[in-house]
Amino acid sequence: MHSSLTDAADATADPQGVRTRLARLSEAGADLSRPALAGTLVPLLDNSRFLTTWLAKHPHEIDALADLEALHAPLGPEVLQGWYEAALRGDDERAAATALRQMKHRAFVRITTRDVALHAPVPETCRELSAVADVALRNATRFARAAVQERHGAAIDASGHPIAFCVLAMGKLGGLELNYSSDVDLLYFYATDEGSAGQLTPHEHFRRVSEMVTRLVGEVGDQGLVFRVDLRLRPEGNGGPLCNALASTERYYETWGRTWERVAWLRARHVAGDAELSRAVSRTLGPWIYRRTIDYSMIDDVASMKARILAQRKATRALDGTTRLDLKLDRGGIRAIEFFVNALQLVHAGRAPELRDASTLGALERLFAAGHISEGERGALASAYLLFRRVEHRVQMEDERQTQQLPSGPSLSRLARRLGFMGDRPGVELRETIDRHREAVGLLFDALMAEPQSPRIDDEIDRARALLAAPDRARRAALLANAGLADPEQAAHVIEVAGRQPQSPLSRHASTTMGRLGVSLLAEVLHSAEPERALTHLATFASALVGRPIYLRNLAERPRLQRILVSLFAGSDFLSEHLLRRPDLIDELYDRRPPAARPPPTPSNLDTETLIDALGRFKQEQLIRIGLADLAGELDVVAVGRLMTSSAEGVLRAVFERALAETEARRGPPLDASGDRIPCCVVGLGKLGGRELTYGSDLDVVFLYASKGVATDHRGRTSTMLEWATRVAQRTISLLGLPTRSGALFTVDTQLRPGGRQGTLVSRLGRFAEYHEGRAQPWERLALVRARVVAGDPAFAALAGAEIERLTYGRPPPADLRSTMRRLRMRVETEVAREGAGRYNPKSGRGGLVDIEFIAQVLQIEHGGARRKQTLRTPNTLEALDALGEAGLLPQAARLADAWRFLRRLEHRIRVMRAQAVPEIRTAPEALDRLARRLGDRAASMAPSEEGPGERLLQDYLRTTHAVRAQFDSMFGADNGA
Repeated sequence: MHSSLTDAADATADPQGVRTRLARLSEAGADLSRPALAGTLVPLLDNSRFLTTWLAKHPHEIDALADLEALHAPLGPEVLQGWYEAALRGDDERAAATALRQMKHRAFVRITTRDVALHAPVPETCRELSAVADVALRNATRFARAAVQERHGAAIDASGHPIAFCVLAMGKLGGLELNYSSDVDLLYFYATDEGSAGQLTPHEHFRRVSEMVTRLVGEVGDQGLVFRVDLRLRPEGNGGPLCNALASTERYYETWGRTWERVAWLRARHVAGDAELSRAVSRTLGPWIYRRTIDYSMIDDVASMKARILAQRKATRALDGTTRLDLKLDRGGIRAIEFFVNALQLVHAGRAPELRDASTLGALERLFAAGHISEGERGALASAYLLFRRVEHRVQMEDERQTQQLPSGPSLSRLARRLGFMGDRPGVELRETIDRHREAVGLLFDALMAEPQSPRIDDEIDRARALLAAPDRARRAALLANAGLADPEQAAHVIEVAGRQPQSPLSRHASTTMGRLGVSLLAEVLHSAEPERALTHLATFASALVGRPIYLRNLAERPRLQRILVSLFAGSDFLSEHLLRRPDLIDELYDRRPPAARPPPTPSNLDTETLIDALGRFKQEQLIRIGLADLAGELDVVAVGRLMTSSAEGVLRAVFERALAETEARRGPPLDASGDRIPCCVVGLGKLGGRELTYGSDLDVVFLYASKGVATDHRGRTSTMLEWATRVAQRTISLLGLPTRSGALFTVDTQLRPGGRQGTLVSRLGRFAEYHEGRAQPWERLALVRARVVAGDPAFAALAGAEIERLTYGRPPPADLRSTMRRLRMRVETEVAREGAGRYNPKSGRGGLVDIEFIAQVLQIEHGGARRKQTLRTPNTLEALDALGEAGLLPQAARLADAWRFLRRLEHRIRVMRAQAVPEIRTAPEALDRLARRLGDRAASMAPSEEGPGERLLQDYLRTTHAVRAQFDSMFGADNGA
């Protein structure tokens, strides 16, 4: 046994216990000579006696824990399926059950190690545990269907077609939120009772299938079980049939379905069998689950459910006499959070499909985005949920016991230390942290079915009334100071200026309707996370709408829209500025559809000015949709980039086509020596080429045309093809920069063209190739990696794309490529990033996005020529990293991809919050805390610390950029001055 393992054991919460378990594994034949196991196996043994026992019977499984690189990758269904198939040692039911248990335990070793040693996020752990159940159920269902069919005959309908069968998950499995000892709540359905199954009826056939699935997954064998199966949520509960046909299911719920069953169906998800049948079940029950109208009896039912939860817990505590805290059932626990979310979904999701999310955290984000909860409520519930689930995991993984009760005495202290509480009284600190979160959740839970306005909001409404009625600025400033604003004098000035117009909702002399609107909006401002920022944008917005009373009246009738609007004003300077340019887009906030790639409206009968205005509105609509979905956590950075790029490409193509048409109308069509029309195209580079545009991105483009030629206008005046194509490019750039009500469409950057600013604006394809083969600098070769034709004649686009690929990958890389690129990178870091005390740049700074892009692009150039059929030839950074990792050319590809996502998400948030052209992290504590909150910091759910969310974010940033720069230096050579 390597000494590092015993040293690591001494630092655990239970040193003697871990040493004993190490000795047991050593006696079982495990190879404990590798020091890497100190960071993986030892934390696992410290947290789980149950898995220690399993590893002692399968000591070879410990080998996988020495591969840290592999452990960092989340566990997916493909790997799990492979483990099941490898463990299968026969074709009978016992062999299948044994293989499922073997797969489960092998997976739990890896998942638990990632949880306790690599600190995998709670949602990721829950998804991996749920994936184990999904794979087990799919295999159990396939086996059971085949076995019953072989024994009794196939189940066929009246037309002779096979009858479909499916398994739906409910509860935690439905929401992809399993814990280490969850039951899996299942429902079994088949398509129809009309038909036969050999000597059986369809119902008898599928009852046998359901029984076998339940046994395979839930029956205890010599290696324990896979998951306990709970079927009590089926129609009629324990007294109902095990499986149900679609028609009888619909009749039951429409006739007898109760509110608590509707709540359960909010988390339904297909897991096995025929997916189309699962969709049919969901479609059939959709109108019953999600009612478009709200009736008071439903609200009463929700209130009664809330009361029953508390009453049942009190009765349970009285019967068993326990005083130990139950993380799930006691006041302010997991059940309360889940109920809070599900109750709001039940009330609102019928009319708002965007609220339909089976996961607790996902639903919280959607409820916040829709304005049904505040940012503070979302944060409190999410932080508490993550803390409770992490503690619950640690309690359950020790002995695989189905419990959510917090231990006491020395066991509580050991648990607290494992969770990172390292003070003199770790158990007390853990309990106090849990109780703080429980109290916050309990207050929200208590208020769930109370009056629409909480006392806190009532206070802010009273304060808002006083602000609007205040006789002078000094009185307003005093009221604002009491409300906690950092600069009450400035805020009072903003309200005073905005209120000088009598029609403004912020005026003392406003009408009754506008006065109520002003009070409501100011109350939301005072309740927001950034009241000063929200107030500034609100004042500008109110002034802009003074002459358009219809918009203000519409806003006055929609309290939810008021909350969304103020939340946007508080959270994003960038989106606020865009909405202020086009206040007519306010309905995009209220009736918000999920963002999707779609073409812009480009009717051919529009004049140019109208077309540009229509494109401007389209761009603003898409921007607001994407931005709101991004802030709500509905989109990851990849989706944001692709949607932004799709929108920009649509606008660029429409403008380029209009520029072509205008130029041809004025100068005639361009023709070559054979009389054929000469095509043109636009090549996107940088973020546009890589489909990675972000907020406020320029469009990096190059204009190309096919060959020499002339154009002759109706007066007989001729233009060379260079002159004609230059006019098209100039007109394209001019139209994209034309001032409109929405602002300019896009800023175009053409500096990546041959010769840069000294080169011609457009290039003939042949001349473009000659330049890159003869005079281009190494960095220009790198720019070609991200080149992609984005507009123009399709045939010529294909030709140009092939030529660019040849220029990029069809030539040997420059001998000094790496050294040249290192020098260039250092110049960018010094001259562009300009980092200094209290200032970091996640894009151009040390260890930033540019480091990662240089690594990927240089490796693509070096290896893309020899690997034509592989996916190295991609303009997208993440796709390139994935391809380089799969090809074995970049062992750290997965970590660099994670770093890229983290840094790009930071860049997105900085741009959208502050409307900064240069993404810059400022280390002032308040600014860092605001940025961390906007990134969804949940670190309050972990051990208490002197560090706030901003400091944690900064430490994450420094660790990430340090690791990226280390990889950059290992590839390009370290700089002695770095």
